[in-house]
Amino acid sequence: MRITMKTLAAGPDGARYPGRTYDVTSSEGKELVEGGYAVRAEDDPAERVGTTQDKPLDKYTVEQLRAYADAHDISLPEDGRKADLLKAIQDAEASGT
Repeated sequence: MRITMKTLAAGPDGARYPGRTYDVTSSEGKELVEGGYAVRAEDDPAERVGTTQDKPLDKYTVEQLRAYADAHDISLPEDGRKADLLKAIQDAEASGT
C-alpha cells in the first residue's frame, strides 16, 4: 500500500515525513490512514497534480501547493502568492498543525 504522510512519524525504524509518499504493509497503512496520520497515495490530491516525494516544496507550482495544503489540512490565504502559500505550509508543518 502507498501512503502519503500528513504528519511526522518517528520510531525505532526511522522517520516518515509529511508530504512524502511511502510503501508500507496493508496493516500499517490502514492504521496510519485511520489514525489521520496519512492518506492513501491515490487519494492524495498532491499526487494527482504531479508532486513527488523528492521534489522540494519550493519547486511546486501554486496548484501543487494548494493541493498539498488541502491534503494535509493546512489553511492557505485565498489570494496569496506562491511565496505566501509556501510560508503558510512551512509554518504549519513547523508548528505541527
